[in-house]
Amino acid sequence: MNRPSTIVGLAAVTLALLGGCGKESKSASCRAEYVKIYKGVVKLLKDASPSDPKIDDKMLKILGTHGPPKDCKDPRLANPILDQVAQEFGPQLAALEGKWGRDALNGFIDPLNAGHGQPLPSGPPGS
Repeated sequence: MNRPSTIVGLAAVTLALLGGCGKESKSASCRAEYVKIYKGVVKLLKDASPSDPKIDDKMLKILGTHGPPKDCKDPRLANPILDQVAQEFGPQLAALEGKWGRDALNGFIDPLNAGHGQPLPSGPPGS
């Protein structure tokens, strides 16, 4: 299995699941969730080897599989938070490109363009 593409796939699934925050008062807890994920991912990518046979399991442990936390529901709040956190961690991830390759990190570097944020609802408000 191609490890870098697996990492991108895992990131896509998890960040899509975490793609929203509830009320404005809950945006801080959503931000905290994204920061926790990015810190874990950066640490794993610094410490692990691309040839590590358990990299998928380690990444899943960081990203989780249980869907969004209870405070992460509204993509109108979450998508900008996700984008901001991704930009903040951009320099750390860019430093890891030589080790993992840009394709492997793209889902973390630019999550919204990689399709990780939840789509915004279309139609009139309240529909």
